[in-house]
Amino acid sequence: MDYVTTREGALAAALVFARGGATLVGCDRKSDGLEETRELAEREGLTLQPSIVEDLAQSEAAKQWIDEAVGQSGRLNVLYNNAALADFALIESMTPKLWTETLRGELDITIRCHSELLEFTGQCWGVTESNRRPVD
Repeated sequence: MDYVTTREGALAAALVFARGGATLVGCDRKSDGLEETRELAEREGLTLQPSIVEDLAQSEAAKQWIDEAVGQSGRLNVLYNNAALADFALIESMTPKLWTETLRGELDITIRCHSELLEFTGQCWGVTESNRRPVD
């Protein structure tokens, strides 16, 4: 059985998107992982526009990153989130602190980025309060 680590999974996904013609605007908390992805992309003649963001779980950081990505590429078609801050433990040893940090790293980042992306895509597609379909 093969296991794919978080970094390897994000790297593989980025290269698949780039090979398909996507403009990559990568984001990471650490420059080494982002630099590795950029170098691998360049070896294949692909481009990655790197962006270091400290904490995408913060609304302002997510907004800044989405704005930057849209500003660099003119659009944002796919948001691929390879959340990577999970703490794995058996339920009996999962402390409230570990549980909260895992939810923050896996879910808060996702909702913040998607919320900002929806703000942008709604503007692009002409979605307004008056034509938004209610969710049942």
